[in-house]
Amino acid sequence: MKPRSILLLALVVACSYLTGAKTYPLVYQWLHASGTEAPFKWPDGFEVRNIQSSVDGSMQNAYFYAVPPTTGKRPLLVSLHFWAGNYATPDALAALAKRNNWNYIHPDFRGPAVATDNCLSDKVIADLEDAISFAQANGNVDNHNIFVVGFSGGAYTALGWYAKTRHPVKAWLAWAPISDLAAWQLETLRNGKADLSEYVLGCTGSGAEINTESARARSPLYWPLPDSPRGRLELYAGIKDGHKGTVPIAHSLAYFNHLVEGYAKPEASVESSVAMRLLTQGEPATANRIGDRAVFFQRDVGFASLTVYDGGHELLAEYCFDRLLDLSK
Repeated sequence: MKPRSILLLALVVACSYLTGAKTYPLVYQWLHASGTEAPFKWPDGFEVRNIQSSVDGSMQNAYFYAVPPTTGKRPLLVSLHFWAGNYATPDALAALAKRNNWNYIHPDFRGPAVATDNCLSDKVIADLEDAISFAQANGNVDNHNIFVVGFSGGAYTALGWYAKTRHPVKAWLAWAPISDLAAWQLETLRNGKADLSEYVLGCTGSGAEINTESARARSPLYWPLPDSPRGRLELYAGIKDGHKGTVPIAHSLAYFNHLVEGYAKPEASVESSVAMRLLTQGEPATANRIGDRAVFFQRDVGFASLTVYDGGHELLAEYCFDRLLDLSK
């Protein structure tokens, strides 16, 4: 099924559930990622560092952790903040990185995505490239084990960066990604989330209505893919997202189809009948699980995978890091 068709199908389905849907409490999720009421605190050893942009000379803040020199070369985790976040947004993966002796960086890449300098602009891509270069220069980084994780707007950023990076990223884990800005702007508007709709209008340089050409130019779904995959890309989507959450799973389904069709694996595309069952929560659960969550759909083609699990608009931090440990072996 063509990627754009999945998003159109989602809009049809949306009429039955978008009105009145609740936004998943993003800030609460990250502030209370451990499931306790304790406020988030950056672990000891995590420092705010300044990184000069290779594009315009501006300074980018980032939380950075380098493993002790005595440990030798260790993996690097690049963790990307969500849409309205910045470098200081709480991140449940930080403590897991330190616990497992990984280098870690949480870049700002121009902060909340509200203006044309955001949303996968050339400046954003350069800031992200600079963040890895900084970590390599200032940490004990195993260049064969560099990983990128993003959630929501961070996952959107990961999909775009995947197409343009020059760094040897081993794997990208994108949780609840946005792949088509014009579609998402319409979905958020119908969902009563005027703030998110305004963010998209702002970062695409639109007026009162979306500039579809500008939105398309900033949407990973329409970007050409590299000649060959740049590391493995894993997409994760909670089946309730879009019903009780801000990003319908159609964005993940569409981008997976974009990948497999772009890399000559069209037979692996998500079929329209399967997409409809997933979008309407009519697909029965399989026997597979990720962590303690049931899996409704899973497809793996080696260079990419798609997992639709029992959840909403979220990143399962413990499972995510366990997955990173598996991939680093």
